[in-house]
Amino acid sequence: MRFALLGVDDELLRIAAAASADGHSVVQACDLGKSGPALLRIAPNLQVVTHLESLLAGDVPDCVLVGRGLPTILPDENVSPADRRGEQLRRLVQEKIPIAVVPFACDLDQGYELEMYRRDLDGVVSTWFWDWNHAGYRWLENLLHEKDSTLGLIQKVRWDAYFPDRTREVVVERLVTDLAQLRRWLGPIDSVLATGATGETHYDPFAPKRALPPLDQLTVHLGLRGESPAVWSVSPGSAAVQARIMIVGTEGEAVLTVGPPRCEWQGELRIGGRTETLNFAAEPIAWIEFAQTGSSNTSPLPLWLDSCRDLEVIEALDRSLLKGRTVAVHADETSEEDAFKGVMASGGCIVLMLVLLAFFVVVLVEGLRLPLRESPLWKAWPVVLVVLIGGFLALQSLRGLTKRQTPGVSLAGTTKTPS
Repeated sequence: MRFALLGVDDELLRIAAAASADGHSVVQACDLGKSGPALLRIAPNLQVVTHLESLLAGDVPDCVLVGRGLPTILPDENVSPADRRGEQLRRLVQEKIPIAVVPFACDLDQGYELEMYRRDLDGVVSTWFWDWNHAGYRWLENLLHEKDSTLGLIQKVRWDAYFPDRTREVVVERLVTDLAQLRRWLGPIDSVLATGATGETHYDPFAPKRALPPLDQLTVHLGLRGESPAVWSVSPGSAAVQARIMIVGTEGEAVLTVGPPRCEWQGELRIGGRTETLNFAAEPIAWIEFAQTGSSNTSPLPLWLDSCRDLEVIEALDRSLLKGRTVAVHADETSEEDAFKGVMASGGCIVLMLVLLAFFVVVLVEGLRLPLRESPLWKAWPVVLVVLIGGFLALQSLRGLTKRQTPGVSLAGTTKTPS
């Protein structure tokens, strides 16, 4: 495959090195920042472009990997880096170029805007994940979903993430990635209860965010639509172990020790006082989904809409920390048909009130025998009433115009082949 890079940072350098090691090529890059020399050592034949339009011209790459590096802004340009990045992402989706976004490389508003463009244009937008289909993850998923689980009735899922650096940005990046797996295993997230240190004691959703709470002592209780609750927590540690995931059942428990990306992970199955140790080899990186469309040994990457909802969980987390209570997360999507039904329901109430008001006026005029009843316009009131009700009922036929099929497109939805 031929990759292009946009917004190069340390994470994108690691991805570029892994792509080159797997036989793929990095052909273009834009917005290198201070990472230019390191990137040129990885891809000596790389074409460096200063504007996105240059990247789109000529031989278009198979995929654009988007990192957290800030775009280049000229002194005479009156635009913020965030707005420029949003403009770049919109342009890529409009050109129907598949993009994979490193977690937290765009904000929530930009994410939902990209989702609208993706749907309208049948584009390909996904989030970058290391080891999305790792055998260790699939082992836990099978234990959760199998009908007669060896663990018995699943009671809890606990995810302890270890960080040598517990700054807010690092914690958020890891949490966004881990939420995608939990959503995959347990279903949509409906509520968030976060505990830990808080930076402020008052929360105003309309005020500027001056001091977001630190996350070095964070514990998140996730209310999921599935039957098993999940807890995600921050713990100090080294880079040798990234997380320990525990599934607790009535008959035993399973523990997965997550190491660095592309490494062998270790699992333990503890049942009846006996412990079985398992070793899980790493699976191909998620970009292989492009080249293996339809393959039975890979799982499709999450929809971009789910990644946007994970960013929404991050915002709910901050509100929960500052308010000290559970915050609901609305994961259900309102379709055009649902919106139409809501408008018609509101319209029906208005029509009913108008009909009752009209009958009140008619009874008043006819009962008091007011001179108005002799007017030709007044005598036409039954026709006006029938036209009003008939027109509203006729509007119900427009419901068919709101039913359209919008296919969910993920990385697995493309048919490009590797170069």
